[in-house]
Amino acid sequence: MWYLIRLDPSVSPAPAGWLFGRQVELQVPTDIQFYQENNRKFVAWQRLDSETADKGTVAKGSTPGNWAVLNRSNLVKAIDGVEPDFDGIVVYAFDKYDQNYYMVWRTSGEVWGQLPMRIEGSGESKSFIVRLRGPDGAMVDKRFALLKDKGGRLRVTPPEDITQFQTARR
Repeated sequence: MWYLIRLDPSVSPAPAGWLFGRQVELQVPTDIQFYQENNRKFVAWQRLDSETADKGTVAKGSTPGNWAVLNRSNLVKAIDGVEPDFDGIVVYAFDKYDQNYYMVWRTSGEVWGQLPMRIEGSGESKSFIVRLRGPDGAMVDKRFALLKDKGGRLRVTPPEDITQFQTARR
């Protein structure tokens, strides 16, 4: 397995390069690592709440939080010779009363996306944005709005054209 590494031109004069997969170890946060499946590996994740959301990292001993996760299946889905960075999106939230994580939302159909993922907003008005391939083949930014219901549970409002599986949790 090889990883294509893309860097912003402001960081490096080399726009992209390849790393051999055995030289790379992704350190999935312990909060969510148990939700990774053998056939769907996490490729990116962002914390959606707290001061660490911008950094995407969590300090040891920090309180559990909510996460947006991009994952990829074992199936190769190259289009015109280009493979997606991810083909699934999942949002997990922590229930402070049950002291457990629950799945808030996930795609049920396949998506074809490229990194990076961005978090925008602050406080109760946040969203995450990913680049997905549209029906015409063009890459477009898709915004997933985040809100809390009356019970304080996290909810996701996806773009209208995204196939979804909304969990029914009471």
